[in-house]
Parts: sequence; C-alpha cells; structure tokens
Amino acid sequence: MIRSLLRTFSRFLAAVVLFGLILCAVEVWFRWNRLDSAVNKTPRNSEPLVSQVVKPSSTTFLEVTPLLKTEMPVSLSEQVLLRTNEFGTRGKELAIPKPPGVFRVLCLGGSGVFGMGVREEETLTGHLQLLFAETGLKHVEFVNAGCPGSGPLTNYLRLRQRFIALQPDLVVLCLRPEEVELDRIVRGGLTLDEQGNPAFASHPNLQAKESHELAALCEEFATADWFIGKAGPLFGLSNSPSSVPVPSDEPISLKPLVSMWSFTQSINANMMISIVPNAWDMEPQTGRAPSRNALAFDRDLHAYFADRGIDSLTLIHNSIQLFEQTGDRTLFFHEKNGHLTPTGNSLYARSLAKSIVDHVPEILQPEIPPALPVPSMESSPVNTETQGHSLPLTRERAVPQQIVR
Repeated sequence: MIRSLLRTFSRFLAAVVLFGLILCAVEVWFRWNRLDSAVNKTPRNSEPLVSQVVKPSSTTFLEVTPLLKTEMPVSLSEQVLLRTNEFGTRGKELAIPKPPGVFRVLCLGGSGVFGMGVREEETLTGHLQLLFAETGLKHVEFVNAGCPGSGPLTNYLRLRQRFIALQPDLVVLCLRPEEVELDRIVRGGLTLDEQGNPAFASHPNLQAKESHELAALCEEFATADWFIGKAGPLFGLSNSPSSVPVPSDEPISLKPLVSMWSFTQSINANMMISIVPNAWDMEPQTGRAPSRNALAFDRDLHAYFADRGIDSLTLIHNSIQLFEQTGDRTLFFHEKNGHLTPTGNSLYARSLAKSIVDHVPEILQPEIPPALPVPSMESSPVNTETQGHSLPLTRERAVPQQIVR
C-alpha cells in the first residue's frame, strides 16, 4: 500500500518536474525570439515600441512619453534615435517663451504625423521644416506633436492641457477619416467644463489595478505575454491598453473639431484640418478602405463647418486628388498598411505647405521686434548712410516659387 502511494507520488512529482521543464523550455524559446529580434533588428511586433512611446494619461487620455530616447528600426538593417522633448513632441527642445519673430506651427495627429518607423527628418514636419527653410522662411518652426492612436478629441485635449504653453501661431490637425472613430473610447472617461467643452479624459488603465498587474506579468514572462495575447480575450483579459465600451450605434461626433477651432481662436491662433492621404482611399476595390474615404470625409467636414457658420474653405486641406495623379503609388504608400512613405510625406508636405501659404499669409511676414530707441544726435555721431531713412519694422515677402510649384 505504502509502496503504491510512493510510486504514485513519484510519478506525480516527475510529471510536475517535466511540466516545469517544458514551461522553462517554452519561456527560453520566447525569450530567444525577443533577443533574436533585437540582435537582428527585425522586431516581429511594433507594439512594445508603441507602448514605450505612448502612455495613458489622467488628463488627455493618451500622451507621448516626454524626454524619451530610444532606438527605433527604420529598416531591416538600420535603427535610428527616437527622441522627444519635455512636452512630449518629437525632436529637439522648444524655446519657452516663444522667441520673438518665430512663427510656430503645431502639427497634431496620429502615428502618420509622429512617424513610427520614420527618421525624424523624413516625417511630415521634417519635410515642412526643410521646405520652408530652403525658401528663406527660416522663422517658421514646425513642431511634431503627433501621438499614435489619437483621434480629434484626444488631440484637442492635448492642445488645451499641454501645448497651449508652446504659443502656437497655427495649429494643423492632420487627420485620417478612420481616426475620428478613436474618440469612441475616449468619451467614456470624458469630463466637460462649465461651457460644455471637453476638459479632460482619464484613461481607464490608470483606474484599473488589474491592468497594471497584468502588464507587469506580461513584461516579465514572455510565455504569459503570448498566452494572454492569444487566449486572454476568451477570459476577458488583455495585454494591451483597455478601452471603454460604447454602444456601436452611437454616432461619431465632429464636435471636437469645432471645440478645437474655438480654442485656437481664443488664443489668437489659426487652425487648419488636413486630411491625410491613404492608399486605400484611392483603391477601394481592395476591400480595405476605411469607413469613410477622404473625398466623402472632405464633403462631410465642409458641410459640418458651413452649418455652423465657419469658413471651411480656408480651414480644410485635402491632397487626395494630387496623389491620384501620381503614377507608381508604391513610391508614396506602404504596401502593408497604405500609409505614406518618406517620399509620400515629401509630396504631402509640398501640398500642405502651399495651402498654408495661401490661407495663412501672415506666415510670410514675421513679426520683427521694435527697434531699440534711437540715441540722441548729441551723444552719437551721424551716420550719413542712413540719415533721413527709417528702418522698417516688418518686411514683405513674395510667395516662394518652390512652395507654389
């Protein structure tokens, strides 16, 4: 009897040890995959990088991690430095207060603006900065305030809560039609101010202790990360940021765009909405077109603002027809997701730059600080070259031909 129990126990113990060894082998295999991806610079999933760049916020729902410096793959064989400043915008530090004479353009948007997998100088703002500098408009400063996974409501909150300190002269919201639907998950944690405008929105992950514990578990054990990613939805678990369920029949509101327009007016700034071109908008037969294509979305925006007495002709920019005239679209769009390539960003930047120059003419005339008081004639020698002539405080510019073309 005792021998039978001992044999049963030893078999059970052997099974437990064998199961533990199998789990260890599986964990080693998953960790080797992680190491192999890092060594060969071919990550199989961009989510770890995205989760490092974007984090939940108690006021703006999502925000880009400030003061971030990390390596980002841009090809199968190359990585570049991805950096953010203290405001969570991509690129160098920004001068606060804004230097006199600088015309600051704040570019809001999603991953297309931020430029995941794209060099800093090849992003939309990088191309715009280079284009304006080459035309002599070096007083214009473009700020990359893109945030992957953000919609209009999140970007309005980011402008109101964080970027007002940047003193923008022009706010450009670069928007894909499908990004409007991202506002569904934000409205669950939204709080309005006394005027009924969005004030702040807290991400649900900041209120759910279980989400933090689960994320820590997935970070520590590669096997748990894989298992929860595959089988987690069956048990209501997820290793990605959770969302607030909203009834599917709830209409998608464009009100955040009007709120953003009103807010920019209150801070004496201009605003533009630029519809980001997407390959699927031009080839709906692929079956991968978003719920609204760019042309239909353009019509919706014009009608929405016109109904509220807002001039939409100077507000909305759409370059989709320009891209429809291109030949080989593989030069301008990625085959996998239909998003813009660096070459596509360059063409998009030229179209957007022309629209900015056409509709915001003050960008061509930088505000020059008043001259210092002129010394009295008694204490200073007379300069015969400038006597009788006053120095202008502003200068006029013609529209640069490089932008027009």
